[in-house]
Amino acid sequence: MAHDVFISHSSKDKPIADGICANLEAAGLRCWIAPRDIDPGEDWPTAITRGIATARAMVLVFTQNANMSDEVSRELYLAANSKLTIIPFVVEGVTPEAGKAYYMGRTHWLDAMNPPTKEQIDILAKRVGSLIDKPVGSLIDRVETEGPIAPVRRLDQASWYCTRSLKAGGSMTWEIRGLAFSPDGMLVVGACDSAQVWDPSSSVRLRQLRASRWDTIHDVAVSPDGRLLACATNTFSVRLWQMSYGAKVHDLKGKDQGSSAVAFSLDGRLLAVAAGKKVCLWDPNSGTLQGTLAGHTKGVRGVAFSPDGRYVASCGDDKSICVWDVSTRNLLRRFEDQPKEVKSVAVNIDGSLVASGGDDAIVRLWELESGACVRQLTGHSGPVSKVAFCPDGWLLASASRDKTARLWAVASGECVATLAGQDEPLTSMAFSRSGLLAVGDSKGTVRIWEANG
Repeated sequence: MAHDVFISHSSKDKPIADGICANLEAAGLRCWIAPRDIDPGEDWPTAITRGIATARAMVLVFTQNANMSDEVSRELYLAANSKLTIIPFVVEGVTPEAGKAYYMGRTHWLDAMNPPTKEQIDILAKRVGSLIDKPVGSLIDRVETEGPIAPVRRLDQASWYCTRSLKAGGSMTWEIRGLAFSPDGMLVVGACDSAQVWDPSSSVRLRQLRASRWDTIHDVAVSPDGRLLACATNTFSVRLWQMSYGAKVHDLKGKDQGSSAVAFSLDGRLLAVAAGKKVCLWDPNSGTLQGTLAGHTKGVRGVAFSPDGRYVASCGDDKSICVWDVSTRNLLRRFEDQPKEVKSVAVNIDGSLVASGGDDAIVRLWELESGACVRQLTGHSGPVSKVAFCPDGWLLASASRDKTARLWAVASGECVATLAGQDEPLTSMAFSRSGLLAVGDSKGTVRIWEANG
């Protein structure tokens, strides 16, 4: 798989590099970073060589640690041989040793604080984008300039068409409980006791991963690197599989039996699980519990990370939305102006807005920083099952038990499209990176919608 950026860094600077990676990916740049993108069983030199060969530019996180690293020197050598543009992102004021100075002298350096600020990483993203001819930037930048990041067309100004249907519920017409796209565009469908992987372009089911006959899958999520598939179930909190060949990796079980929702952080280092009245944070690679977020008084129904990984939003049957600081595990905000249970939350591409939907049929947009409800989007006549932001950040989608999905312009709050013609109440939805929209219903049908224009 091709990448826009290879991130070179010392292993001692991993927290800084991971933060830079998360922000670059939030701006629309596909990154390769170790150890996240090293396949299980693959040796390190082979993986590094592969990562550099498939990238278009290298960002060097330059610190004293990187200056002393022989591994970084070898990566610079490989990047130069592959004719990658090398962009030094200088986090510490260190004079490069002679070997590194040779490669770093070929392009303009970008200076940053330790740790870098969001504004400095935005400048880095724009620099990379200009070098590889790919428009990037934060949502605010895109509103003020010409247009959004990929997909290139404005999805809030497009016409939408249902191009195909997948009968994923089988002969028993099981309800679609979860939908998620992998980075390469494969669609994961959670129904009854199985997670199915479909190729939406050919409508072919590629594989089916069964949990157990006692399991009911409530939600699915795919890790940002496409390696792991997480399924929230009513028995184990989460079952984790390898996406590529279906091997089970972990069963993550906390004190609360069962779970209702799952979400990966953008760097893939954390998995948030709605389990009972709490949100549990797991390391999906090691299968260890990293912490719990307790504050809801009734069952949690939805979870979502902010793109930079700093916050987790959760919602539940206590009619509230909570926003948590991931690093401190502290509750930062609680939104409580809903008259009924809240079923789904989503965070937009720059982390400034939280969307929610629930049993009162209203979609709300909340300002994460202030906690203010900035918009109430009305039009559904039944409970809202799911909300999701599209990849370019301009559009918010909602699926409802009233058998319609609606598309809302984030900037104005206007309903720009109603996706009707579905026969059953809608239960789940998900966007792909390319802008496809999958919508699932209560009788096992998934419809794929595409934008035209």
